[in-house]
Amino acid sequence: MRVQCDQTSRKPTATRSAERRGASRFAIALPVVIHRANGEVFCGIARDISASGLYVKVRRRAVPESNLHFLLTFPREVVGACRLMASCEGTILRRDVTKRTEGWALRIDRFEYLRAVD
Repeated sequence: MRVQCDQTSRKPTATRSAERRGASRFAIALPVVIHRANGEVFCGIARDISASGLYVKVRRRAVPESNLHFLLTFPREVVGACRLMASCEGTILRRDVTKRTEGWALRIDRFEYLRAVD
């Protein structure tokens, strides 16, 4: 199944934000494709990405402690000569609910870089 995400949400930037956490987070907005265990596939916007976690804005409901598979695509402007994909497994640690969207704080439990894409 191929899912396309809106790539125009924000221009990617990679700046370090002031940090109190153990892992440095980068103020970057990237499209993310999320796969649930029930087969549902949808898009969101990932931000505040670190080696241990990220924050995702979506238009879906979830419960904390849910496990997810998600794909991140890092654009050329961030990684250099070509785009890079990361396949990740993660756990929802926290949800922030608004009327139209939810924000999920995700812990990255496992990740693997995939071949670069052009």
